[in-house]
Amino acid sequence: MTKSNFRRCISGEHEAVYQEFPKVRDSAIFEDACAVSAETIDRVIQNLSILHDNLLSLRYQFQEAEKAFVLRDSSHLSPIPEIEKRFGTLPLLARTWFEKIESVSFYQHREHWHFDASKPPDGFQSIFGLGGSATSLYVE
Repeated sequence: MTKSNFRRCISGEHEAVYQEFPKVRDSAIFEDACAVSAETIDRVIQNLSILHDNLLSLRYQFQEAEKAFVLRDSSHLSPIPEIEKRFGTLPLLARTWFEKIESVSFYQHREHWHFDASKPPDGFQSIFGLGGSATSLYVE
């Protein structure tokens, strides 16, 4: 019995499964591909959540804290119809992203852009290694 693409993805064969995605929409495996896409974005959400929580624990100052990491809920209109009207059908992973995630913006607040990366200011600790530019990665 052949494993579904979803089961293959869960068991670590995700790269091989992703290589098969381009022709999925018109095939018998579309439902399975949707499950793989949902699992992938769920993992992205889990990782973004960990990163967001870690940044908050370090008192990282987001430029737009209200947009830093927001999941979509049913009260928000989906941007998918408008995007597809303007640009055509979205790839399955992009569609799933927009179905589940409202916004991700980890831009640092502008007040923290001027620090010299080689010398953290008094009362600040470096968060180098969490991503982004070392010149702007300090928190109180």
